[in-house]
Amino acid sequence: MKVLLLLTRRLDDRRTGRRVVLQTIVDSLAAAEHELVCVCIDKTGTQRGTALPPPGLLRVTWNVLTLFATGKRSLNECLYYSPRLVRRIKHIADQEGCQLVIADMVRTAQLAEACGQMVSEAVRPPWLVDLDDLLSARYEQMVSLGVEPGMLLGYFAGQIPRWLHKPAAWVAIRLLRAEAKVLRRREVHYARAADGVSLVSQDEAELLARRSGREVRWMPMAVAIPQKPVDGVTVRPISAVFMGGMDYQPNLEAIRWYANQVVPFLSRFEMSNLVLNVLGECPPAIRAELESPNVRFVGYVERVSEELARHQLFIAPIVSGTGLKTKVLEAMVHGLPVVGTPAAFKGLSVKHDEQVFISSMAIEFAQCLRHVSRNPEKARQVGLAGRELVCQHFALSVLSDRWSAWVKQVIARKQEKFGDQA
Repeated sequence: MKVLLLLTRRLDDRRTGRRVVLQTIVDSLAAAEHELVCVCIDKTGTQRGTALPPPGLLRVTWNVLTLFATGKRSLNECLYYSPRLVRRIKHIADQEGCQLVIADMVRTAQLAEACGQMVSEAVRPPWLVDLDDLLSARYEQMVSLGVEPGMLLGYFAGQIPRWLHKPAAWVAIRLLRAEAKVLRRREVHYARAADGVSLVSQDEAELLARRSGREVRWMPMAVAIPQKPVDGVTVRPISAVFMGGMDYQPNLEAIRWYANQVVPFLSRFEMSNLVLNVLGECPPAIRAELESPNVRFVGYVERVSEELARHQLFIAPIVSGTGLKTKVLEAMVHGLPVVGTPAAFKGLSVKHDEQVFISSMAIEFAQCLRHVSRNPEKARQVGLAGRELVCQHFALSVLSDRWSAWVKQVIARKQEKFGDQA
């Protein structure tokens, strides 16, 4: 069967949690021997499939004035909607004979829906949308907790004079608040309109199911299973690691909290020689602010698995953000004992001192690090239990089976409804 996958990002670009999810979908469909037709809405081209340019500035402005301002579409959708783009996608789907469409997040869900509206329900391909996280919940949290101007403006921060950052951020936070409200309605809409909807976090899938009154699938990312776990904290000195770019607000907040709140307690618990190696992009200003003998910024690494295997402990001081954390799963599957805050394990059915170590207060966090350091056998057992949990629920073979079963169910449901017309 041919499946059309609508994307808004290249799969071969910088590795992120979302790209891990998308690669899981691609690999799962390939394992089920489905033929994939990728359409990426991106100016820079794509590694595979077809690249289509996103709408221009005039079209986006028109979308914002007529769709976002009236509450009909979110800003995320306004960036990727145009009738011309819908027609081009519909043409590719027809030309390739695609029998199923899968949309990447809310941005492309509207395009899949619009393509289906051009023909009768009996002949249109069924469409699924993987929403990733609930963006409405993420934006609501950003508004409530506050976001630094540079982070809030994202890619546009470098194009705006620094003295305009605060006024621009003032405007942006109000847009974000409005965006969260619109997205909450749109997420419910797609849960009801699509032939199937999925989320990465089980908690968020259950939340959207309650809001929409429809089934919402839990389809997390798959992680590669290394052949053997790391050596554990018997290796001295202990080397700790965290993974995440400092150009993403939740990662920055995590390392800032660790550096400012936890590190001062390390000497009290005879852990002053513990070094946290942070993998991922780091702007010079953040490096200057936070780097110390206890926090070292390694930079972006291509081979994450090899780098994780060099360490004996994963520290996840997450204090904000939503959804399942890919970084935590990848650490666990390597058998690394993970010391993290409750937010680090959101969406995971884990218990403290069984599959992970959980601490919420800074002084308790430092105490937990000492406990792990001084009890290598316990740390090894917890690390292996965490690895086993990930192998059971997040291996590619497991996710492939779940995607295959879901696709079969959706196709069978349509054939049952329309018979020979489908």
